[in-house]
Amino acid sequence: MIKQNSNGVLLDLFKDRQVWVATMHGKEEVIGPQVERELGAIWTVPKNFDTDQFGSFSGEVQRKGNAFDAAKEKCEQVLRLHGGDLAISSEGSFGPDPVSGLGSMNDEVVYLLDKKNKREFFGRFLSSDTNLSGKQIESDSQLEDFIKKVGFPQHALIVRRFKDDPDEIIKGVRDPQLLVHLYRIFKKNFGQFYVETDMRAMHNPKRMANIKMATQNLIQKLNQLCPSCASPGFQVVNREQGLPCRMCGTPTAMTLSHKHNCDVCGHEHTEMYPYQEKYASPQYCNQCNP
Repeated sequence: MIKQNSNGVLLDLFKDRQVWVATMHGKEEVIGPQVERELGAIWTVPKNFDTDQFGSFSGEVQRKGNAFDAAKEKCEQVLRLHGGDLAISSEGSFGPDPVSGLGSMNDEVVYLLDKKNKREFFGRFLSSDTNLSGKQIESDSQLEDFIKKVGFPQHALIVRRFKDDPDEIIKGVRDPQLLVHLYRIFKKNFGQFYVETDMRAMHNPKRMANIKMATQNLIQKLNQLCPSCASPGFQVVNREQGLPCRMCGTPTAMTLSHKHNCDVCGHEHTEMYPYQEKYASPQYCNQCNP
């Protein structure tokens, strides 16, 4: 039903256009090359563009709205400040698995705003591969266990007196000797020491990998052409739950169908069993696994 683009339409739409990559955290490393290779656009990173104003993982600035709202506002703001008509940004969130309610999941959104054609597109990637963690440290052994768990020093850390303390905070710590020194100083001066993973993209390779996957998802969506008008971005706008349990047939929270929509001509299509599975595992069934 969904025709796959051979890239010609996308190149016609974006070729040689300047696209602002609205970031200050190095995300252009995984977004920029894909935009250039797949869309033919020329990507540029704005100078002195403060994306922390839209929210920070370390808590100094609370995000207004959800990840989509923040990503869109980054694009709107960079075009207001620097001109142009094409911008791309990303925004991440963390929370429990939406199905099981357990563990930590990284939900990354990559948003593309095309003012010239009055279109907007987004890609998304949800992954359990995250090291989001924090701990109040009381001993050398606790600190050693924590840094092994989170992949330090490849992944940087944030240290402060206690969780959510906005006053005494040091970010981007990668040097093991500096970390130990800070631990000693904080314990001596404040009597306490809290350490957490630095979730900014340039300090967190796991997040960077998930942002790359979200960008790939965006490109895949752009390559889905509307069967009616051939416009790029014939994308999923609604996911219906209810895939029946393989054992008892009870509807589960797993995806039964995807509803696709074209925001140019309004054409719609419902795709049943989008993941090629007609039944869900009993582990996701409230009757078989209450």
